[in-house]
Amino acid sequence: MNIRYCLLPYTYTLFHQAHAHGAPVLRALAWEFPNDESLKAVETQFMSGPGILITPVLVPLATTVQGVFPGVADGVRWYDWYTLTPVDAAPGENKTLDAPLVHQPVHVRGGYIIPMQKAGNTTRTSRQSAWSLLVALDARGRAEGELYLDDGVSLVVNATKHVRFWFEDDTLTATAEGTYEDELALANVTFAGIGYRTVSVDVSLDGSAKDAEGFKLLHENCGALRILGLEKATAGGVWKGEFKLVLRKK
Repeated sequence: MNIRYCLLPYTYTLFHQAHAHGAPVLRALAWEFPNDESLKAVETQFMSGPGILITPVLVPLATTVQGVFPGVADGVRWYDWYTLTPVDAAPGENKTLDAPLVHQPVHVRGGYIIPMQKAGNTTRTSRQSAWSLLVALDARGRAEGELYLDDGVSLVVNATKHVRFWFEDDTLTATAEGTYEDELALANVTFAGIGYRTVSVDVSLDGSAKDAEGFKLLHENCGALRILGLEKATAGGVWKGEFKLVLRKK
């Protein structure tokens, strides 16, 4: 439930895409990877949008489950949702995954940026939480994503906002278009698959540099980087123009 609620921004964006363009929210693996004929027979896994792979437990009392990781033959990277550790899987391998009672195997596809908010006990309280971004890098060190916003209540929507994210050349950029007013700050950004050590970050909004006071960088052995304490720099709303976060290498 916690994962479902923190992914509400990502899922809400998927529903908007379904409404606007007809793209399915939940997808067969073969939909996302149509060139792999073997995936047409996979009935025990599915994608949530293009960026998240779900491997549910379908057998009573099972503590493990098997699943494939599509695209690895073409260089697609996958990361464990919980640890951000890169998945070591061979092309076509039916890999055994731990799945105890309270653990749902979830993996993030490299090359995608997932917008999130801290899970509350209702959708309303969740929508009032500060923003977070998960940036899962592909083999080229790039990622992209998007976010759709409206008031979440009105049947006839009068104001919307579209935010586009991309990461390349050590720089995370977000641009926003639309009239919907969102005043929430960005709390943290997590990178999966960073291949270097970052010593500092620069943050700017619409070209105006922000004070780095309070920023905290946490490096993990799996190659993940967590940047915390961005609330002060983005107070009053982060999706109001162009946001940039630049990683400075050691």
